[in-house]
Amino acid sequence: MNKKVKEKWIKALRSGKYKQTRMGVLRTKRNAFCCLGVLCDVVDPKSWQKKDSNAYDDHYSHQGHDTWPTNSITGKLGITPDTVITLVKLNDDAHYSFNKIADWVEKNL
Repeated sequence: MNKKVKEKWIKALRSGKYKQTRMGVLRTKRNAFCCLGVLCDVVDPKSWQKKDSNAYDDHYSHQGHDTWPTNSITGKLGITPDTVITLVKLNDDAHYSFNKIADWVEKNL
């Protein structure tokens, strides 16, 4: 993984700046992020677009994607699809905090 981006991502996850969501999207309408949404925001903060689908699940997409980063984000950074799935599970299913996810990224990527 790109070392500079990894460091920025870990710092962002630990910053307290981001509210965490487990709603299955990168970023909610109330500006809560999954761990991969934080990565998208670190790499390309200007590519968010509001998606108004209905009152319940209004959210943002990043480079046209809602639930995980595009290959332009993950591919350039060397994050495999298996790693993306692991991170989604840690965030959404295992309810890891951003601090705990940062520890995992630091150790495993």
